[in-house]
Amino acid sequence: MNLKERINTLTAWGDALTNLPSQEWNAAFESAENKNRWFTNSNCKQAVDAILLWLNKETLLSWAKNYQISDAPTGKIIGIVMAGNIPLVGFHDFLCVLISGHNAKVKLSSQDDVLLPFLTNILISVDNQWKGSFSFEDRLNNIDAV
Repeated sequence: MNLKERINTLTAWGDALTNLPSQEWNAAFESAENKNRWFTNSNCKQAVDAILLWLNKETLLSWAKNYQISDAPTGKIIGIVMAGNIPLVGFHDFLCVLISGHNAKVKLSSQDDVLLPFLTNILISVDNQWKGSFSFEDRLNNIDAV
């Protein structure tokens, strides 16, 4: 997938998230709050609303033009250790890995291990090509960078 295709799919992901029924969001937020009582419905919604600002074509194009991003996938595996103090606090790191054409191995916080897998399931439903681009791991082994 080249950069233009990645941006188009990330934009479609944002559209899919925007159009997700509220009962699906509420179920995900409730599950997240069961793991971490600080992750209230309003805190989770605020985090998702902030993420949706990134997942639009104009923002992604404007952001990407400031960097030398390879048009082709790199095959590099980037480890991401997610914090769990704020809902989806590591999303920007995850997005950076995806847009750059790298693959992500993500160590989720035990306090925030619901929302990102929920969001990525939507991404895969938008475009199944992303399925091999990331994984959620208990330990980060065999990575090229962190």
